Amino acid sequence: MKAWILENQAPIEEKPLVLKALPDPEPKGHEIRIKNVACGVCRTDIHVAEGDLP
Repeated sequence: MKAWILENQAPIEEKPLVLKALPDPEPKGHEIRIKNVACGVCRTDIHVAEGDLP
């Protein structure tokens, strides 16, 4: 799977998010795995990435 990873907090213009290929997670116990086809980013996520929020 692909995931955007926050390695260091920095202004968005400095591209603090890095796209990485990660192994697909394996469900355990009573868990299930679902396929996500769309995702949104809220402004709070941007505040975290930029370091405005810890």
